[in-house]
Amino acid sequence: MAPDNGQKFITEYLFASDGEKPGRVLDTCRVGEVFVTRMIMNPYVVTGNLYRKETNAILFVTKGKVRFSFVQVNTDERKEIVLEPHERIIHWPPFVACASKNLLNEESVVYFFSNKAFRSDDDYSYEVIPASNTP
Repeated sequence: MAPDNGQKFITEYLFASDGEKPGRVLDTCRVGEVFVTRMIMNPYVVTGNLYRKETNAILFVTKGKVRFSFVQVNTDERKEIVLEPHERIIHWPPFVACASKNLLNEESVVYFFSNKAFRSDDDYSYEVIPASNTP
């Protein structure tokens, strides 16, 4: 039998839900120093249009098809990436604005891992693509 080293056998973390913005729900929990956020996007919705100065995030799609549009706010360098489940993981660094658009007529789901909570004092508006709920 393994010795008891004071660690819990299993730890569960509960998501806190934020449905404040139309067209998407953010579910977030903190695991140690990492924030895990699940974003559920309604069909064709555009979300984001912001950048952060201190937040690093990793993102990937688990359901649907999402176009991410990025702009480096200091140089205006631009890049678009369309993601479907299990294709790639993207690093979203500070000072890069991002907007995401669900490209399907069904929900899409994106997961983020970040060093700071989303919807914090580190959010700065920056229109990358106009908000729209149409294809």
